[in-house]
Amino acid sequence: MAVVLGTNAGFVTVAPTADPAGTTTLIDTQAVAVKDTAPVGSGKITEIGWWCDNATEETNFEVGLYSHNASSNKPATRLYVDTVNAKGTAAGWKTVVVDWNITAETIYWIAIKVDNTATQTNIDRNVDATRISIVTFSGSLSQPWPAGSTETIWCRAIYAVYESGQAPIIIDQSDDTIVEEGNLVNLFVTATGVPTPEYQWYKNDILLDGEINDTLSFISNRTDAGTYKCKVYNTEGEVYSDPIALTVQYLEVTAQSDNQAVNEGESVNLFVIATGIPEPEYQWYFKNV
Repeated sequence: MAVVLGTNAGFVTVAPTADPAGTTTLIDTQAVAVKDTAPVGSGKITEIGWWCDNATEETNFEVGLYSHNASSNKPATRLYVDTVNAKGTAAGWKTVVVDWNITAETIYWIAIKVDNTATQTNIDRNVDATRISIVTFSGSLSQPWPAGSTETIWCRAIYAVYESGQAPIIIDQSDDTIVEEGNLVNLFVTATGVPTPEYQWYKNDILLDGEINDTLSFISNRTDAGTYKCKVYNTEGEVYSDPIALTVQYLEVTAQSDNQAVNEGESVNLFVIATGIPEPEYQWYFKNV
């Protein structure tokens, strides 16, 4: 066996389990990244792993994902990082569960950084003439990729398990809602998709700036009444929630009679003008009866 992109290095559909049986080389104290192109249809990374070829002392390791600098053929911006992971003391595959969105047919660098161990920790590698890995001595997976890194034609046993992309599907959402003015409103949409969906809320078909979560919460005012909907989208497609009608109930007296003095036998006209939702009804009282 050997270290091969698509099998036990780079993007894979299934995490490898066997010893790559490549050439061993130092990994502790180094930050190492492997370059690969996200496959057609891919949408999310669910696991990062690397091969530890020998039993060594416990230490921490980091995993990360970088964008590609086409001009230098090196990693560029750090897109994701997970900084605290226990290596353990045994040899074997070291894995971290992640939830990182990616764009299909895009070049990425899958990176790890293993802290120092008293006994040298090794990783497997094989020659690949496309210069697909890069190494630097660094204290962490920095932002951006550390300067002074060394290009290499060795492909190291570092992989990323990916899932295929899936357009969003809305599986639940708020019903039409009635609330009294001044009370809290919570509207929601629950959706699935790969990559993880993003959200944008609208009121009466007008975009609500900054409302980009799966919930929309606010203290109600009568002017908030209207029809709400949420666009759920990712790189694979978009879908809108069903319209959600929000009714804000309120009652306000806008005018009424002043105190009056009349002679016995004269007519009296008292009035009240009110507005509200639902439409106000009226009941008069005399001396609280």
